[in-house]
Amino acid sequence: MGVLQDITERKQQQRALHRYAERLATLRTIDRMILAASSAEDIAASVVSQLRQLLGCEHISIAEIDVNAARRVILACSTGRNDMWRRPSIAEKMNRGPATELLQRGETIIIEDVVNYTSHSAFTDWLLDQGVRAVTIVPLRADGELVGALAAGMGLPGHPSMLPTGDETLEILRDVADQLAIGLRQMRLREQISRHTAELERTVAQRTRALQASEASFRATFEQAATGIFAAALHGKITRHNAALSKMLGYEQGALDGVYLRDLDHPEDRDEAQARFARLGGGVTSDYQVEQRYMRKDGSAMQARLTMSLVRDGDGIPAFAFGLVEDITDQKRAHEALVQAEKLTITGQLVAAVTHEINNPLQTAIGCLGLLQENLGVEALSQANPYLRMATEELHRIGVIVGELRDLQRESSPEDMEPTDLVALINRVVDLAAYQAEQGRVEIEWEPPQGDLILLPLVPNRIDRVFLSLILNAIDAMPDGGHIHIQIIRTRKPSGVCISLTDTGIGIDPDLMPHLFEPFRTTKSTGMGMGLYICRSIVHEHRGQIDVESTPGRGTTFSIWLPLGGSA
Repeated sequence: MGVLQDITERKQQQRALHRYAERLATLRTIDRMILAASSAEDIAASVVSQLRQLLGCEHISIAEIDVNAARRVILACSTGRNDMWRRPSIAEKMNRGPATELLQRGETIIIEDVVNYTSHSAFTDWLLDQGVRAVTIVPLRADGELVGALAAGMGLPGHPSMLPTGDETLEILRDVADQLAIGLRQMRLREQISRHTAELERTVAQRTRALQASEASFRATFEQAATGIFAAALHGKITRHNAALSKMLGYEQGALDGVYLRDLDHPEDRDEAQARFARLGGGVTSDYQVEQRYMRKDGSAMQARLTMSLVRDGDGIPAFAFGLVEDITDQKRAHEALVQAEKLTITGQLVAAVTHEINNPLQTAIGCLGLLQENLGVEALSQANPYLRMATEELHRIGVIVGELRDLQRESSPEDMEPTDLVALINRVVDLAAYQAEQGRVEIEWEPPQGDLILLPLVPNRIDRVFLSLILNAIDAMPDGGHIHIQIIRTRKPSGVCISLTDTGIGIDPDLMPHLFEPFRTTKSTGMGMGLYICRSIVHEHRGQIDVESTPGRGTTFSIWLPLGGSA
């Protein structure tokens, strides 16, 4: 006895399960390929091969659509026996017709016969060239935006959704379309990010090169500038400076980093300088330019022109100060010399008129006073004599001033010089000053050197004025009496003699020492301040040198060196 069992339904179920498993495996494969792809073209090429095998259709193609640009590009296709997995050179300008609107709404387009399709385009012509007569086009949409289309076709007219695999074809196409849309969108976003990143990298590289070039240029300018440059924190500490600033202040390069500005300011300028800097650091002022003094490392003063600027951060908050320092010491000296020269020029223009217009009446007045003294009776003379003597002394003082003005313009030439016995000349000057020394209770110690005569090429009536002025100045510097020592010392290198005059007077104020030989500077209540200036001029005319050393309260020594012209 045999048993017959109908297994047709079971085989159909098995075949359905097999197709479903195959479908899931293909979809997983496609998903992996999409994730592993490096470009949109790679994604399309991977899908068309797998999907055609799964569906068993004659044609699969994937197009990318740019709705804004109204442009469609075939990324990859597979038709007949010739698989074109890579993108063919097919691109067209899309017409925004009904088909495009359907795809944008997410609807599937089914064309039963491409030959009879009313909306012909480069795409439909290309399908006909591929031998495709019926086609199903599924939109690729991501985030509600149309990004492309997936087309599956048959070689014969008919309903293209009825592929050999059964009625589940549209479902498979839509599943793959969803995967494709997401993959293409992510790939394009990745490409945009990559392009944007590359552009950013190029921009950063360009800006970095520009910044490096700018920094190099600034560094070269900063380091090689002849002007002193520094940056300082708002509390006054130097954070960076260039070599020029170190050099002009006498420091080693880099030694000023960490030094406070107040420690470099001249003590007399410090309070005012710090007040200005505090106003700058507080944002009250944004910049200023002043002339002030700095102290060099060796203790000497430097006159400088300072330009300070406040640097703010991106929020406008004061960040640090930037300074430029220009050494104008020589300029100031030149300016002062120019002022003195202008004074001397004006004085020279007045000398001729003054000496002519004043000297003759002056001598007449002095002579008349002398005659008056001789002709007054004894009683009248005793009453008038103090006044006559006072008037005569004042007129003589005026004569001295006129003489200083005359000597200011007078210069000696080599032709005026003659061999002169220096010892005899100093003997004569000491005799001339003896009366004033006695009246001032000052002892002059002068010991002429023994031996040969000292002959020098001198203008006697000029050089004796130097020694006489120095002796009379020394007497004035000892109001309570004192001692003057004069000596002569021969020098070999260079060949000459040095005459020194040392007193025990009150000395010279250190602040006055740098200006001692300048014209029109004096601490006396009388005179014009021309005496030492004329003395130095006369010594320089004789190719000599005059120097001074002084200790306040202990005395002063003037040293005059003159070149030796011969001896006998």
